[in-house]
Amino acid sequence: MTRSNILRRFSKYFSLAVCRAMFFGFLWFLFCFTGKVHAWDATAYNAGKTLGSEMDAKLGSTDAIKKRISNPMTSEETSMRTLNDQKTFGSQISAPSSKSFLYVLIQPSGTGDITSLFIRQDTNFDGAPDYTYRVSSPLSGICSNGFISANPGTWNQKRFYTWTADTNGKLSASEVPSMMSLAGCYCINSSCGSNLVWNNIGLVLRDLGGGMASAIHQKKPFTITDVNVLETEIRYYGQASNQMGNIAGIPSSGVSNPEQYYQNGTGTLPGEEEALKQSRDPGSLYSQINVLNNNVGNQYETRSCFLKRQVHLVPQTEIIGYDVGFYIGYDANGDTKECFWAAVSGDCKDVWAMDSGWASCQSLNVSNLGAIVHGIIAGGACIPYTDPVSGQTGCFSPPGTINIRSYQFIQQTGSGYSPGCYGSSDDSTHQYWHVKAYVVDDPNSWKQTLQGKLIVGVRDYPQKTQTDDCGSMDLTGCQKRDEKICDHNNSGCIYTFQDYHATGLIPIGSCFNQTSPNTGDTWTFCADGVKLSYESRTNTGNLEYGSDIWWYIHRTYTCEAGNLYDFTNMRRRAANIQNTLNTGTNKLSYQDLNPVTGRTTPVATSLPPREDVSRCEQSCQVKIPVQDTQASLSGTTDDYRTTVNSYEVAIRKCVNNACPTKRGEILIQNCGCINYFNQAASTLQVAHDAGRDMICSNE
Repeated sequence: MTRSNILRRFSKYFSLAVCRAMFFGFLWFLFCFTGKVHAWDATAYNAGKTLGSEMDAKLGSTDAIKKRISNPMTSEETSMRTLNDQKTFGSQISAPSSKSFLYVLIQPSGTGDITSLFIRQDTNFDGAPDYTYRVSSPLSGICSNGFISANPGTWNQKRFYTWTADTNGKLSASEVPSMMSLAGCYCINSSCGSNLVWNNIGLVLRDLGGGMASAIHQKKPFTITDVNVLETEIRYYGQASNQMGNIAGIPSSGVSNPEQYYQNGTGTLPGEEEALKQSRDPGSLYSQINVLNNNVGNQYETRSCFLKRQVHLVPQTEIIGYDVGFYIGYDANGDTKECFWAAVSGDCKDVWAMDSGWASCQSLNVSNLGAIVHGIIAGGACIPYTDPVSGQTGCFSPPGTINIRSYQFIQQTGSGYSPGCYGSSDDSTHQYWHVKAYVVDDPNSWKQTLQGKLIVGVRDYPQKTQTDDCGSMDLTGCQKRDEKICDHNNSGCIYTFQDYHATGLIPIGSCFNQTSPNTGDTWTFCADGVKLSYESRTNTGNLEYGSDIWWYIHRTYTCEAGNLYDFTNMRRRAANIQNTLNTGTNKLSYQDLNPVTGRTTPVATSLPPREDVSRCEQSCQVKIPVQDTQASLSGTTDDYRTTVNSYEVAIRKCVNNACPTKRGEILIQNCGCINYFNQAASTLQVAHDAGRDMICSNE
């Protein structure tokens, strides 16, 4: 439904008669809900009347408002005065600049890339440009704080740049190693679509200029007073903040450092904070007006929703291995030639084979590492340990069988003490082994903590949570108005849909790093529209596949409203007030109807004295003598008239019911409420007819 249809349907329900009824209903509302009826106070009335007359005398005309309010608020050369003219003070609220401090000119190419970008700056805000810069690389993608350069017309050989400024605020483009330094990026060249820059020229210029202004602001404080976009150029006007200060003795309002919001300053603006607070309260004035605004004519309402993806690192703690020491040996000179292992205490343990040879004996001990570890740690009570993440304590009982998946030798030496088991004391075929034996395949992916003979491992598992109130929203009869896609911190947003039309802009994947507090590893998470991926020192993978996979998606819909307001009872009450209304010289009374019970209640209140107030701004007409000496291609007025003396008719505002005339002027119509519409319409018609073809023809 078009907006004109809305107005027509709105007009259908709100006729003139209904408006009158609603007006009287409003009067009823005022009188019935004030709680008290106050007596007439003549002293207060006269004081207010006197004050009103004084204000009207000093602020009752356009010139007076300009002189006393507008000029002092916009110019440092004019001071504001109190109404009694006894005090003056500075009241300038803006610091406009007649010349731009930042000028940007771009030129898109046939491939869609911006192949020419020229910057001109006034770094000291003195009105004279003092620095120029030209970007040498083509711009294939635009970011909120820089740009992406690729081979023209393609998305190959990408290079990444951010806007930077030196201490004087002079801009330049600095290459960075990866896209991690950029935010809010989208592609503009022909590899992503046709005519993207031309179709979104204003957005592209504002994103470029916004990133540049933000870079300057990191080095120099300033305030932007105006932004002007014209075809392929954008100009920023402003004032250095240190040249604007609070007037002594006048308290400031709002925030003391508004420049912080150029760089994602903490907190919210005062107005946003108040609006946010009231939006949580359905009974607040903000919420009520917002609902009313969204239901004008009760034909449409605005519905907003968002989709948010977040990732979390969930720690997992396990006993991943054992740190043990033991001896192995081989009775090379004996008759039976046992291959065995022994405890550090010297206790002789299992024999693995006979006459195997020393090399094979070493391999046999590796193969039986699980049994050796079990023999070392299984004896006695459970083994106490502490969870490195939670700090909670526990007690570990080893399983009946230990399956060793990997191992690491810490020490493997043949020198030193030998237990001499099975007659091997006279042999050199023995070694002491210190081994880390793991029950997991990838011990390096765990953060390891050694607690006695236990190796406690901690590893992160990435998980995704999703909030989607768009999926549960009823969108029957709705039309998408806006859609924007934002980074993981809900910033750097790109509009993919705006004012009911697709922008053609496709965001580039957004990534961020997160350091695990549990393992110290750095994880990189990326959302690129088709997948949500992760990468760490030892792990890579995807948490989600599909479409529209972004961190934040904000959508706004315009939907047909199904429930019309019912003003039947209100119209009945208003009609009853109108029919029973009695206004005397000093009293107003009426009967209030309760539509539910049908009962009426008398209401009365006193009225102030009736003032004779003019229903219009009185004016008059005068004739002013002038000399008409116009010149044209056909000559001057003197060539075709007997005299150049003539008159002009002027309309003037009456002052104290008198028409102000000057010497030689003639009063045509005295002061009154004069309607000039017919005269103006006739004059316009004459001018229209005079401009038409005056040559007679049969056409």
